[in-house]
Amino acid sequence: MGCGSLEEKPKKATIATSPSAIVGVNIPSLTPSPEPSLSPTPTFNSLQATMSSYLATNWAPVYATLDSRAVKCDDGYQLEVPEVIDRNSNDTWSIFTCSPKPTDYKTMWTPGVVDYGKRYTEILKIDSSQKWIVSHRDFSWSNRPGAYLWTYSWTQDGNYLYMIPMTIMSGDGYSPYVYFLDSKVLYRLNLNSGDFETILPYADGRAYGYSLSPNGQYLVYAIPEEKKIIHIRDMGTGTETQLEINGDYVLTGAFVWKDDNKKVVFASALNGWDTNSAGISIFSLSIPEMGLHTLVYNDTRMLVPAPRWDGKNYYWSDENTVFLTSLNDSAEYFLDEFTLNVRSGNVIAIPTATPYPTRTPTPWRML
Repeated sequence: MGCGSLEEKPKKATIATSPSAIVGVNIPSLTPSPEPSLSPTPTFNSLQATMSSYLATNWAPVYATLDSRAVKCDDGYQLEVPEVIDRNSNDTWSIFTCSPKPTDYKTMWTPGVVDYGKRYTEILKIDSSQKWIVSHRDFSWSNRPGAYLWTYSWTQDGNYLYMIPMTIMSGDGYSPYVYFLDSKVLYRLNLNSGDFETILPYADGRAYGYSLSPNGQYLVYAIPEEKKIIHIRDMGTGTETQLEINGDYVLTGAFVWKDDNKKVVFASALNGWDTNSAGISIFSLSIPEMGLHTLVYNDTRMLVPAPRWDGKNYYWSDENTVFLTSLNDSAEYFLDEFTLNVRSGNVIAIPTATPYPTRTPTPWRML
């Protein structure tokens, strides 16, 4: 239960000792259906609009947002990355991270100068009727300036908040591997009880590729070391199903759900894709029948589902068409973005004025 008023001491989120019991259900390997024919298709004559340049930050709206959301850190603490709080929050809750103020800003980047274990993330109802506090003391990724918890997903029923770690110190530069991955850990907070649990654990720097269905019922994920194994977890019951793709696949991820919660599209790279001696396949997985279908097979354009950037990230142009990007860095494909019809398997290349809206640097995550 949350606190009833501001005068009451807010309760800390309860750290679950272990996630819900996972029951493994092994399903025999599935042989993908034959790839559809991919005949060349005409491209659009007009170029797509280029991405608008970033505007200089206007801090007045930022502070107005913080005031309207009653965002405030304890004495001796400061907000981490205040400009993202509005995007991180929703119409009911605000989420923000507070860190101890360094006594010497010149040495704040020196390990041990500031005890970032004292950092905390607060999840506060906008009407201030309830709040939860998540301590960062046990977060191994958190011991640096600029690290905070980012909202991954608010469930449609309003019961859960999924969170991932973020940092302003992430690497930069283009890395094709990152398109298969999402983050190193996934957390979930029960907004009614304050129970806080690790859904995908941090382990030796491992990064996962994953996606939560829009209704929050299923989590699909892959672990790079498992190469071609797909995990589908029912978040209500905790049961988990595993599928293995037939073929010499070495990396799986880039999961994208349809809004109907019944189908997820993803990519898997064949052995040799990183040396251009093989390509990438795109599959669709039907839930809950667990039917696997090949949409694109061994394509040397290295196509993977990727969001289109237009002020916000979105993956679908309509209910049957998903956006793709090419991981092949040759000029032939670097200047194009692509769409895939998940019913017909038809791929269309669309020329763009600049590759950067579709070929982003390493995502701003802790990978």
